[in-house]
Amino acid sequence: MKTTRRLMVLGVAALSAGLVFGAVTQDEAVSIALSDAGLAREDAHRVHVHRDYDDGREEFEVDIHTAGAEWEYTIDAETGHIVGYDYEERKGPPAPPASIDRKAMEEIALSDAGFKRPDVSGFRSELDRDDGMEILDVKFNKDNRKYEYDVASTGEILKAEWELRREPWGRSDARLTEEEAERIALEAIGGDTDRFVVWEDRDDGRFVYECEAARGEWRYEIDIDGTGEVLSVKRSLSRW
Repeated sequence: MKTTRRLMVLGVAALSAGLVFGAVTQDEAVSIALSDAGLAREDAHRVHVHRDYDDGREEFEVDIHTAGAEWEYTIDAETGHIVGYDYEERKGPPAPPASIDRKAMEEIALSDAGFKRPDVSGFRSELDRDDGMEILDVKFNKDNRKYEYDVASTGEILKAEWELRREPWGRSDARLTEEEAERIALEAIGGDTDRFVVWEDRDDGRFVYECEAARGEWRYEIDIDGTGEVLSVKRSLSRW
């Protein structure tokens, strides 16, 4: 049976509001979300909040809409901690961007991973179309990792991920602290983030740490096993 335990949540607004113990009201949940988003109540065109339950835990779902963006918050109704967050910027239709050819899109993926075509094996790419935009799905292998990229015809990377091609090594009972898991995850994605969450999980009897982070418009997912080995890293644009 799979068991999950949340170890740590960083919620700047909740901490600054001093909400550590005790029930949170609906109005307080809205205030926490607005504060974290850097908004005053009058800045929002619409605020929607409702109470929900997740694995027996009471939560508030807060949606905030302005003229140019939308925020979605999940707030623990007992502690006031922000346990879920999403942000989407709404823009008017841009001018049609210039397109690049398939070979250039492939080179963008390889360059981002730090390789040239002769360095990798199993290279393949496939064109797709989403909302009128051509997207190239690029896959290749290097050493014990497999890589996958989604590159738009504009040259923009929409998604990038890698994962181990082999089973993790080391002791199956190895376990990390939350601080160790955070440090390893941040090193894997190159530094500090705007938001970071980590869960301790079990997979085939091994401890696994599932991390989520946000930096600007990028969202990250990092999986680490109990020995400290990074199993996979995924990054994607939040607006895509």
